[in-house]
Amino acid sequence: LRRGPLLNPGPTLSLDDRAEVRSFFLRFPLNECLSMMEPLLWQCGKDSNHGLESIPPETLVLWSNSVIATDCFNTLIVWSGRQVAASPQHAAWRDLCLSHLASRSKDRFP
Repeated sequence: LRRGPLLNPGPTLSLDDRAEVRSFFLRFPLNECLSMMEPLLWQCGKDSNHGLESIPPETLVLWSNSVIATDCFNTLIVWSGRQVAASPQHAAWRDLCLSHLASRSKDRFP
């Protein structure tokens, strides 16, 4: 999670996909380019007062008592910790993260 798709494309992207991401990087606004280099993370949990709190990727945020929303520009992830994953009362936290990521990415292609 420390690097975005531009710096660490991983084994799943083909050479054509990597070239397309680089092309996007050269044409997009600064905020979107920054999310391609370093993913944006938000925490929703007991410590965040029932809202989304921005957290740095350096924390390696896989905490068991929170829900994490990650925007890696071409990949959106909602991660639930062990303590909140099976709990139905924390579905509102997951829905909040999903709606936040959906609103951030509504104008992206594809």
